[in-house]
Amino acid sequence: MEHEDQTIQAWVQAAQAGDEASIGKLFEFFQNRIFRFLAYRVNSQADAEDLTQTVFLEMIRGLPRYKPRRNAKFSTWLFQIARHRLIDYYRSNKPVMEIGALVESKNPGLQVPAQEFELDTRTKALKQKLKLLTEKQQTVICLMFVENYDISEIASLMRISALQVRVLKHRAVKKLSQLLKE
Repeated sequence: MEHEDQTIQAWVQAAQAGDEASIGKLFEFFQNRIFRFLAYRVNSQADAEDLTQTVFLEMIRGLPRYKPRRNAKFSTWLFQIARHRLIDYYRSNKPVMEIGALVESKNPGLQVPAQEFELDTRTKALKQKLKLLTEKQQTVICLMFVENYDISEIASLMRISALQVRVLKHRAVKKLSQLLKE
């Protein structure tokens, strides 16, 4: 993991110096993760793709000003951008995602493996119930259980305390459990 972080940091530094190949490497490395994070939360695959593109355009524009904070990874900064674009998306009064549309539609432009969208009944039910959580609860659940972020990374990304992350996780899991029993 540390080697991966060093590689990413080297790509970031090269991209900041104007190396287009490094920007491409950052895009290739993070595109599926960002897309997946957004796809779980928006109305359609097309919206997720549009938001993913917006995130990477903003990344490119922001790279010259990017300065890593102590103990913060580049991915934290990138997911903050994604989260802010998601909040903008919600503010535009678009409805919450219907996972069925995402499952049935596949875009050859994104390299998301088809098996990620072949969902069993329990997973479909879980994803449908996920959209009933608050935006912050959805973010915590997606980052923790889909992207495997730890509590401190989520706290940094969301700019809240680790205790708040734990509370959001606890309440989200409890609510999901109740919703799935219904």
